[in-house]
Amino acid sequence: MNLPRHDFSLLTIENNYSIPAGIGISVILNGLACWSRFMSIQKSAHQSDNTKKRFHPRVNVDLKTDFQVLRKAIGSDNCSPRVDTTAKTLGTGGVMFVSNIPLTVGTKVDMKLHYYSITIEFVAEVVWTEERAGFNTPEFYCGSRYSAISYDNLTHIQNIIRSQRIQ
Repeated sequence: MNLPRHDFSLLTIENNYSIPAGIGISVILNGLACWSRFMSIQKSAHQSDNTKKRFHPRVNVDLKTDFQVLRKAIGSDNCSPRVDTTAKTLGTGGVMFVSNIPLTVGTKVDMKLHYYSITIEFVAEVVWTEERAGFNTPEFYCGSRYSAISYDNLTHIQNIIRSQRIQ
């Protein structure tokens, strides 16, 4: 039986990557195919479970909240009224709430989340909105991320999340 003789000169591939020719292009292509399969498995795993897409997974809640739109102008008196609303999901990265007034992406709100006797206050930035039909009026679902939150308030949110996962 004659074994193939390997030529160990360098083989140049696209983008000037050089590999020993004796390794063989089939080994490289096989490696790329395995990587491609691995990445497609990872991608499908993320697509099948929404919580895996998030860097900060959230839990479903039904908590009383209120917010006040923050004015962008320096020295403004933030005279906008507080709006009562409900938080629907809560995570360490942000909160999704329902508003009866439309908010635009990029709007910053001073928000208070009420959990039993604790009031958790933070500033959040709206990152997406979606209008949905309510009973008598439209409702605006707003996803937000925390812009400013104290360590203590973030700890309260982490405890709420833990308690919701246990239930």
